Amino acid sequence: MIVFEQPTVRISISNKTPYTHIFKGVNNGHSNVRITKVLKSCTCTSSVTPTEVYPGVPFEVSMTVDKTGQTGYFGASLTLEFDNGQTEKLKVNGELKP
Repeated sequence: MIVFEQPTVRISISNKTPYTHIFKGVNNGHSNVRITKVLKSCTCTSSVTPTEVYPGVPFEVSMTVDKTGQTGYFGASLTLEFDNGQTEKLKVNGELKP
């Protein structure tokens, strides 16, 4: 089973540059698990993910949100699908500051 320390982050960020958040996870299962699909909530979101996660070994998923020039509140997410049938949604929500 894949578990993330903090799957949802609420934060105020600058609207002048992209923001990158690192999600930390671990595979609490007994076998390797592959990430089979990564779905983005919008074109403003990009990610770097491992191909495979190993039992008991911490791993990171990097999510970058580019809301340059925008104002107000925002929400962005990644949905990760794994070959063990598990799905995890990682979210960054908050307010854009000039």
